Amino acid sequence: MYELQQIRLFLKVVECSSLNKAAESLNMTQPGLSRSMRRLEEELGVSLFSRTKNSIELNENGKKALELFSELYKKALETEESIRKFAESKKIVTVLSPSPTLFGEIVRRFSISNPELKIVTELSSYDEMLNRLRSENCQMIQVSNPVAGDDVYNAVFDEESLYLLLPKNHRLSSKKEGVFLSELDGETILSLSETGYWNRVTKKLLPNSRFIYQKEQTDFETLLCASNLPTFVTDSMIASLKDLQARTIIPLLDDYLNVTVYCCCLSKNRPFFEKFFSLYSS
Repeated sequence: MYELQQIRLFLKVVECSSLNKAAESLNMTQPGLSRSMRRLEEELGVSLFSRTKNSIELNENGKKALELFSELYKKALETEESIRKFAESKKIVTVLSPSPTLFGEIVRRFSISNPELKIVTELSSYDEMLNRLRSENCQMIQVSNPVAGDDVYNAVFDEESLYLLLPKNHRLSSKKEGVFLSELDGETILSLSETGYWNRVTKKLLPNSRFIYQKEQTDFETLLCASNLPTFVTDSMIASLKDLQARTIIPLLDDYLNVTVYCCCLSKNRPFFEKFFSLYSS
């Protein structure tokens, strides 16, 4: 049976209209290329060329072979590319979350459990996350409540709490034991805009407060150092902020401001992530 390589050589001969030129282009010897064309004809059981001492041309069989082999070769290349892309896609894991605060930690844990994978993190709403997970447009999501249904596997990822970060001269900064969120209602609050879940919670529970959102982390930190505005931070944000000397961290006493974060994947994909899940369940 003829091989894809023989088809490639045949198409090159036709393209160059010369065995010598085709052999040079392919970095082959002319006799070697000629033998390959002879074998192709023998395997097909028909001649493809009209040969003279100084030339080689397609006969009628060869013209039909050119038509069919061109399409076959194109399809074969497309198939190879699809297989390569499929294999590459298996090395990419897309993780969705309503908040970016734990993205750094999830990437770190994957670097330990599955270092061969490329992790892509994206912000998303809860409904969109579920739709994309179940339609297999992402591989993992982070949520604050387990997803219902046997088709989704839920695993505890981390505990996340919200804190107040106050200037030391703020009226509430002396309450080291903690304050209730309602005590802050009516104040202007600085906030990092991409903190997803917590932004929605605080905005809903502080109806009389004005929020000044900063999209970029660097802009947020600059304003944090230059202003006396209170802000909210999570456990992971506290670790990432550079200069907290002028600020006091105050716990929030409301139970709903302490959440368990779950990482969820499709149940059928759980074996693929077993190393990742076992890493933080041990």
